[in-house]
Formats: sequence, structure tokens, C-alpha cells
Amino acid sequence: TQSTWDRINRIIELEMSDTAKMDLTEDEAAVYDRQIRVWGVEAQKRMRQCRVLLCGLRGLGAEIAKNLVLAGIGSLTILDSQNVQISDLSSQFFLSEEDVGKNRAECSAAGIRALNPNVNVVIDTEDLAQKSDNFFRQFEAVCLTHVSLDNQLRINKAVRDGDKSICFFAADSLGFYGYMFEDLKSHHYVVTATKKNEKGEEQEETREHTAEYVDLQSIISTKHSDMGKIIGKRGEPSIRLYYTIIGLLKYLNNNAEYPMPGNSDQRQQLERLLNEINEAHGLPSGLLSTDDVSTIVNASRFELAPVCAILGGLIAQEILTTISGKGEPLNNTILYNAHHGAALVRQIRPALTEQVVAKAHCSAEEIE
Repeated sequence: TQSTWDRINRIIELEMSDTAKMDLTEDEAAVYDRQIRVWGVEAQKRMRQCRVLLCGLRGLGAEIAKNLVLAGIGSLTILDSQNVQISDLSSQFFLSEEDVGKNRAECSAAGIRALNPNVNVVIDTEDLAQKSDNFFRQFEAVCLTHVSLDNQLRINKAVRDGDKSICFFAADSLGFYGYMFEDLKSHHYVVTATKKNEKGEEQEETREHTAEYVDLQSIISTKHSDMGKIIGKRGEPSIRLYYTIIGLLKYLNNNAEYPMPGNSDQRQQLERLLNEINEAHGLPSGLLSTDDVSTIVNASRFELAPVCAILGGLIAQEILTTISGKGEPLNNTILYNAHHGAALVRQIRPALTEQVVAKAHCSAEEIE
């Protein structure tokens, strides 16, 4: 209604006082006007001061980079040592045929910077495995895409052991599927809701909350007995997807890419890893040896632009939610299945109590 918009505009006028504008230039205030109306000047200022590291600039990484830069974070460092391949052109929209054989991040830099000149975009072409733990601790948020499980665990531990709170995200697009793991350690945020008082007048109510997260090692160590409680009834396809993803990430520990369809040696290597997972987590016999697993694995090597767009939008929104401190973030895993047209969100952790299970199911059930 018009009265609601009048109230919103009045709040913005008060927030955009000389004091509030100190960290936002006139140009930035104009560019970010619409999103300031959604989450306010203070949240925008926090984003403006935030340094984000994005590792990997394939199709999913490009979508995340686009959304973060358009939102107006302070600095985006893109770490990618890989050269452009023909397969990148199907989903990475910053690249062209002329870029094949050149560094992926360097070829994308001009297009990313053109989206928002207010954001400082830094390109780093060094191998991620050569980076020290202290390198990752200089950022407010670290997002890994297409990174092996060993490196994910090492970097997650590095940011957790640092002096400041750093938001950690790990994700990938696997054909028709995808995932995201999120570790915010102990995250403080506010939620603002509009309620009517006894007189029927609308009033804003702001509450502070703290969400506790487990590390990545705890997420991937969750036994099948706990997963059944977390995923819920009729959740076998999602449980199968979850453990298959763990197997694929372990496969990346010793391989640059996921298995090539039709390559028997690579498939046997993955099957050995899946058998180890089957025994370690007490999975039902045959859970990871069905045709459904083959469907996931055979498509894992390839990125589909629509899946990258959906998953990249979700991940970028999560990063912006956490660094702005406005709104409740997800906790702690997204499993995306394009065949179902939905992303399952669950809090995956071992030794769940009934209270934690209830809380996990009260968070977003599915994002369609």
C-alpha cells in the first residue's frame, strides 16, 4: 500500500543521513538504492567493507562472482590457476573461444569488473594447494568451488582456527545436481519483522539471534543412522546423493576432474571409494551401487548453465546474508536435484538430539 511505501521511504531518508552516508559515496547510494530499501544502509555498509575469496571460476563460480559483485561487496579475490577449456564455454559466460588455453580468472576479469566498478576485483592465478593457512584468514568469507575434499577440510580448519570469525562455503555443480556446505562457526544475526499492535498499527520488531555451526569434518562424518533422522521419510534419494557427492569429492583428492563417462578405470577407482564410504557410515547394502548413482556420476563432470544459475544464486545469497548480518542463514547443507526442481536444506551433523532434529526440520524444508 502507499502508506507502507511512505513508511519505507521515511526509514531510508533517516538512514541516509550524513552520518550513514559516510562509507557510501553518492554514486554507490544511487547504484544500490533498491537493495538498500530491502536490507538497509548499515547492511550495505557491512557488505561494502567485506573481502570475499572465491576459489574456482567455472560456470558455478562465474554465477557466484556475478551476484556478489552486483550486490556491492568491498573486494572479491578470485583464485583460479586453471586454463580455459572448450567445456567451460557452455556455462561460463565471461569466456569466449579466443580464451581457450589462457588462464580462466584473467580472461574473466574484465567482464566481472565491468559489472560494478565500485568493487575491487583481484585476480590470483596461484595454485590453491600452495596457499598457506594465513592466506585464507585475511577474508571475511571464503567460498570454494570444484575443490577436492582434502583441500576443503584443510581450508575449513584454517579459517576456523583463525583469530576472527570467517564464513566458509564449499560447493559444486555436478550436471543435474549440486551441493553446498556452510560453516559460520558461531554466527550472530538480526531478524526484523513487521507486526500489528493492539491498535492495528504496524510496528517493526528486531530480534538478535546466534546460530551455531559444526565444521566440515563433522558434516561428512555423519553416520547413516543420523542421516535418516535428518533427511526424513522417503529421503533415500537425497541420502544417496549426499554420500555419492562425498565419494566424488574424495575422488578429486587424486584427480583433477570427476570421472569420465565410459572410462572403466576411473569408474572402478570411484567404486572403491564408495565402498569405503558404505562401510564407514554403515549404509544399507546396495545404496551406492544403483543406477541412480550412475546417473549422478555420469553427469558430474559437466556443468549445466541453468543449474549453475540456480545454485549460484542460492550460494551468493547465503554469502550476502551472512556478511550483512540481516536475516537467518541456512544451516548447513544444500543438496540440489534438478530432476526434482528443488534444493533440500538440512542441518547435517553427527549424534543429533531430538531438539536439534526438530530445529533442522523447522528450517527451510525445500527451495523450489
